[in-house]
Amino acid sequence: MIKKGLIVILYTLLISCSKNNNELRSFKDPIIGVWKLDKYLGDFSFDVTPDCVKNNTFIVHDDLTFDLTTYETDSQGNCVEKASNKGDINKKDANLYEGRRAEMILLDNSTLKIQPSPAWFMIFKKQN
Repeated sequence: MIKKGLIVILYTLLISCSKNNNELRSFKDPIIGVWKLDKYLGDFSFDVTPDCVKNNTFIVHDDLTFDLTTYETDSQGNCVEKASNKGDINKKDANLYEGRRAEMILLDNSTLKIQPSPAWFMIFKKQN
């Protein structure tokens, strides 16, 4: 009788541990995903967020590496890719991240602030 009780307790513990481990494995950092530029903000006297620039895309992968693709309007008025950068992100705190040249703050699960300079920053919106 005691053996059966012990087996039931051990089985229950194994199931409980297994469930918790699966939950831990399925956790996904909220910064992971595809982000589109919403606007530049800062100490500017003109609109610095033209429609073409809003195509800038910031993709954060599961391993906290990123791809940043930026766009600009060429001399013919076409929106063209300007540059593509890759890098690593370090998580500093719950909603605070750091890249090579910028601090990143997750304002909520759909809004990311990237601040490469104290004078200006960019707001990105998460894409579904």
